Amino acid sequence: MMESINGMVLNGYRLINSNSICQSLICYRTHKSCWRLNLNLKPLRIYVSGPIISPDGTKIWNGVSWVPLNQNQIYQQGLNTNLQNMPRVVTIQNKSSNAPVYIIVGIICLVVILAGLEYTLRASERNDAVFVSEFIVEKEFLGSESEEITVCNKVRYIDPGSYIACEVSLDNDYYIEISFSLESNNQNVNLMTMRVEEYQKFVNGEDAEYIETLSELYTTNSELEGSLSSGDYVFIVHNF
Repeated sequence: MMESINGMVLNGYRLINSNSICQSLICYRTHKSCWRLNLNLKPLRIYVSGPIISPDGTKIWNGVSWVPLNQNQIYQQGLNTNLQNMPRVVTIQNKSSNAPVYIIVGIICLVVILAGLEYTLRASERNDAVFVSEFIVEKEFLGSESEEITVCNKVRYIDPGSYIACEVSLDNDYYIEISFSLESNNQNVNLMTMRVEEYQKFVNGEDAEYIETLSELYTTNSELEGSLSSGDYVFIVHNF
């Protein structure tokens, strides 16, 4: 015979009285007594001392479902020793470097400073006049054995920023020889040969072209030779 005892097991079932809280009940009647069988059993819960990690080490069990893990959780909690062999992503902060820019700017500044020093040194050398001890220009008619003709012969002082010039008009092609020297080797000047039109630019302070074969810049002593076609020319010694 079944006994109606609250909370006891009857014929393999756990029975509760009619006042028990349940949602799915089955009534089992015996000896005019109604017993209710509770079928709304709660799921089994297992409590462990640490978190539960999935075998692949990417998820954690929160008691209801698997939740993805992030790297911070893995490293901070030490959840699974198997994760030590997992590859770690290291983020290196990209710091822009301005070192190349500073180097280029430094080189430019150094060049400017050196150029300024050179200009200052050259300017300091221009404080004194120069003495031209020889400035001779001779011409010889091309294709003949005629004697050389002196077209310019000057000996004089030249003040800083000044010049001396010899203008020559050639009616034919001539061979030209220039002999030039300063009394002191501590200074130098520009010795130039120009056409008349370029000489006018030079006088006006404009850029002027000179004939390279019969010109020498920053010189103290020079011996130049070359030929000139017919035309008007100017031979200049410039104490720049």
